[in-house]
Amino acid sequence: MASKSELEKRIFITGGSGYIGSTIIELAMKDGYSIYALSGSKNSDVKLKGIGACPVRGDLKSFDVLRENAKADIAVHLADFHD
Repeated sequence: MASKSELEKRIFITGGSGYIGSTIIELAMKDGYSIYALSGSKNSDVKLKGIGACPVRGDLKSFDVLRENAKADIAVHLADFHD
């Protein structure tokens, strides 16, 4: 029998605190996915936690964070890179 971790499908998303990203998170969670979302601020952390995602603190230049979370079953990139 498969373990819980083998059955769990994981999505990593950038831009999850935006309108489209948060909608995707809500829909994916209804389908049983675990969501890990890149978060660049405390405000984003709060919003992501509020919709059930696990915030991952970093930015698009945080290569270690991105590499570690790229182990997800699905990656969705919706963030914009800006200074």
